[in-house]
Amino acid sequence: MTTDTLIAFLTSRMETASSGLRSAQLARAIESAVREGHLMPGDALPSERKLCEQLTVSRTTLRRALALLEDSGVVDRRLGSGTFITPRVLSPKAPLTGFTQDMQSRGMTPVNRVLSKQVGAIHPDESFNLGLAPGSRVMRLERLRATEESILCLEHAVVPLSTVGADFDPSGSLYAAMEANGMRPVKVVQRYGATLATPEMARHLEVPVDSALMVLHRLGFASDDRAVEFTRSYFKGDRFYISTELDI
Repeated sequence: MTTDTLIAFLTSRMETASSGLRSAQLARAIESAVREGHLMPGDALPSERKLCEQLTVSRTTLRRALALLEDSGVVDRRLGSGTFITPRVLSPKAPLTGFTQDMQSRGMTPVNRVLSKQVGAIHPDESFNLGLAPGSRVMRLERLRATEESILCLEHAVVPLSTVGADFDPSGSLYAAMEANGMRPVKVVQRYGATLATPEMARHLEVPVDSALMVLHRLGFASDDRAVEFTRSYFKGDRFYISTELDI
């Protein structure tokens, strides 16, 4: 994609974006360009000066947008070199299922240990990922996902309150509740990484502090392309594998 074409794409996405912070709108526009294949891993973004001039945004707004994208692993900012799209590890396409359905399909009994359920105003990083305006109401769930035999992961999920309702029982299936409201995700974008267990994570997962964990960031979209789920899952290193199939 040429620079002019990219600028036109970003401008169009920002003009049709829902209300919200200008920096979040720009960040989502750039992420859309990556998700739709207009920007590829390793591609360099135009210079900050050119982006500011062509998109009519301030340097502060642009840098806030790039900071959001860097925190989400979409871009890599290299001092003196520029900003580049990072390589992504994507899962192969498979039927989209939630934890409860996935465990049941494997003949296991899913166990949800609810650590917290909160309803409140959206945070800036959540606004960026879900595309909601500041002040929007969301539900935050922190749960341990397990089977009868062992703990599998610690999960932090954020969903628009309208997708499940304030009376949602977090011990049940989140996707089932979303489906009942016609808001079940039909596609997801997933990003994998690694991190070290904080004292709180270690306590919940029953592993030593600083143990290696696999982290999965999951952004789910409804049939109308609205983001309806932002989940971060932290898996014990010995309980998570990535399997891919390559055509040679």
